[in-house]
Amino acid sequence: MKSHVSNTFIQAADVPLFIERTVTRKNQISVIISNPQSTDFQVVYLETLPWFMKPFIHTLSAYLLFPNAKRSLDFEKIYFRPSIDRKRGSYFEAHIRIPRNSSVEIVWEFEKMLLRYAEYPPDPNRGFNIAPSIFTVFPAESTDYIEHIAVIRTTSLLLTFPTPDFSMPYNVIVLTSTVIAMLFGGVFNLLIRKFVSLEEAEKTGHKLLRLRVLTFKIKNIFRKFL
Repeated sequence: MKSHVSNTFIQAADVPLFIERTVTRKNQISVIISNPQSTDFQVVYLETLPWFMKPFIHTLSAYLLFPNAKRSLDFEKIYFRPSIDRKRGSYFEAHIRIPRNSSVEIVWEFEKMLLRYAEYPPDPNRGFNIAPSIFTVFPAESTDYIEHIAVIRTTSLLLTFPTPDFSMPYNVIVLTSTVIAMLFGGVFNLLIRKFVSLEEAEKTGHKLLRLRVLTFKIKNIFRKFL
C-alpha cells in the first residue's frame, strides 16, 4: 500500500483502515470501512463509474455499525458529476469522518442501463469490470486535505447484465429469407402461368403433338440428304 511519499510503502499491519466493497443483488454498493486504530480519521471516498451504471445519490447513506444496531452518520461534503449516456461516466466524492475502533458502512443504490447489441464485450456472460474505489486517509484534525496518511484502493467489482440471445439475428435472417422465397414463388407463378379450361388444354395438347410429329419428320428428311 502506498503512503503519502511516492517511493515508500507501508506494511499491511500498519494500514490505518480496512475497506471492503461489494455489490448486492438489489443493485446496491456496500462499502464497509473498519478503523482498528485508537484515533479518528478523515476519509475522502472517490468513485468513478461507467455511464451504464447510474448511481442514485439520494440513496447515499452512512451508518456507524454496532453489534446489534447501527446509527446514521452524516457526510461532511459530497460532490457529484452525473454521467452522459455513451459519452462519459459519473463521478462522486464524499468526505466522512471515521471514529476510532469502529466500523462504518456506506450504502448507495444504482440502476443498470440498457445496452445496445454491439456494446456488449466478447464474453458478455462474464460481466463488466467496475473500477476500484479510492479512499484517501487524512488525520482527524486535517482541514486543508493536503498531507494524507495513505491512499487505499479497493478491488474491482464484476457487474453482470442481462444478456440477449445473440443467435436471434441469424434466426431472423433465416425466417425472413424463407418468407420472401415463398412469397416470390407464389407471385412468380401467378405472373408466368396461364390458366385455361380443360377442353382448351386438350385442343392445345393435340396441336402441340402434331407440331412435334411434323418437326420430327422434317428432321429425318434433312438427315437423309446430309
